[in-house]
Amino acid sequence: MDIPRGLLVVLIAASSFAATDAPQNVAALHEVYSAHWSRAAELCRAIVRADPSQGDAWDCLVRALIEDHRADEAYAAADEALKSAPESAGAYTAQGRALYRQGQLAAAETAFQKAIHRDARSAGALAGLVRVRHTVAKHKSAEALATMAYHAAPDDPELILGWANTLKGAEHIEALRRALAIYDPETREAKSLRAHIAADTAVGDRHTRVLESPYRAYDLNLVDVLSPAGSRGIGLRVRFNDSWQGTFLLDTGASGFSLSRKGARKAGLEALEAEGTEVRGIGDRHVPDSFHYLAETLRIGDLVLGNCPVSVFDAAKESDADGLIGADVFSRFIVQIDWPRRKLRLLPYPGLAGPPEEPRDSDDQPAAGFQRIYVVGHALLIPTFIDDEPRSLFMVDTGSNANIVNVAVARGATKVHSDSQTVVRGIQGRVKDISRADRVRLTFANFRQDNVGVLVMDLTHVSDSGGVEIGGVLGMPVLSQLVLTIDYRNAAIRLTRDQK
Repeated sequence: MDIPRGLLVVLIAASSFAATDAPQNVAALHEVYSAHWSRAAELCRAIVRADPSQGDAWDCLVRALIEDHRADEAYAAADEALKSAPESAGAYTAQGRALYRQGQLAAAETAFQKAIHRDARSAGALAGLVRVRHTVAKHKSAEALATMAYHAAPDDPELILGWANTLKGAEHIEALRRALAIYDPETREAKSLRAHIAADTAVGDRHTRVLESPYRAYDLNLVDVLSPAGSRGIGLRVRFNDSWQGTFLLDTGASGFSLSRKGARKAGLEALEAEGTEVRGIGDRHVPDSFHYLAETLRIGDLVLGNCPVSVFDAAKESDADGLIGADVFSRFIVQIDWPRRKLRLLPYPGLAGPPEEPRDSDDQPAAGFQRIYVVGHALLIPTFIDDEPRSLFMVDTGSNANIVNVAVARGATKVHSDSQTVVRGIQGRVKDISRADRVRLTFANFRQDNVGVLVMDLTHVSDSGGVEIGGVLGMPVLSQLVLTIDYRNAAIRLTRDQK
């Protein structure tokens, strides 16, 4: 089943920490596999204190710290690993994990390759390469590496999940159940996996997100979506099961279809599971649960999709929008969002008679006019410079009505002042601490924009959820002036100014 990736992100971050006869090593590995991250970090730290030369133990420590959302500690441990266990596969894998979390994906790939050069069966390094390859749409290569990683450490539940994603049908579900049996049932990993298994089992042999209309070009009308404060963004009118129609905010920062429980009842959706999965995003309040549903038919203009997964949680509805629709719903097309003309154009890939289905590797070079980006889960990340600071990764987010800079990045570039008047809300409710930057210059692709009073907030929750440091968000103040074309198959975008 094509579960929306933003709601169930399986982070393939395995450790090659070997289970020797040493009791402390066995205990640490047990905590890692159980997803007891805080306890695993404590045990691994004790091991490296006793013997700093154990590279695999350093890797175990960095993995646990990142999963426990203690990124700064993980960075420090990765640096220490290279000093204490130089030239070891474990130390290079630990470095790769830290670099990936920092958003330095090319450097992370180099570190993982160094680890594999020293140990071809380094499961953690192989799994790290899987993550990097997926970000640049090298999906076929990633699947081969995921299988290699699994065979190198077949008892690691996260590697089992990575391998399970290469399987289909009953084999896929059986692999998921194997991983579930290893996790502590009380962990968030186990909860998400139970929901996944229940949804896949309920769907059975039905294919999901099936294109039931012809594979051709579509020219769909976009509508304005308003909030009490004014413009919110643009959206699409979507008809569910030929009965209920709603307005959905087109959001490149989201994945799949999302709808409130009230909307799900109106649309007559089929419930697939009752466990629920945590939904994380901007905001400082509780993490809401999302539930998997299925729509028999969705119509957007002339486009018809069958058996579409829908994520249901109340925060999906806001003001004029009944829910969210991620641009990745249309990823089998080249997706062009033309804000000035209020058009969404879906263009078939050249040379294909039908929608692409099987995993493939992206082209080595993007098409003319396109720029390579990173696709992490559902997020489109583009390298962006803030003034003269080193580049960071900004999310291209049509669902945001503001440009946002992560507070840690903003403080390194300009003066930041507290703003108690502005209210910002996200999936996790209101953001407590909002600031404004005096002036920042954002440079991305072939564009440069000077911003006065840009929003500044802590994006740690977003970075932890996706596993990559987010430097900021490019929202509607930038994107509404441009025509955005997304090539999901090749992890590339093209930004052009409107010539209207």
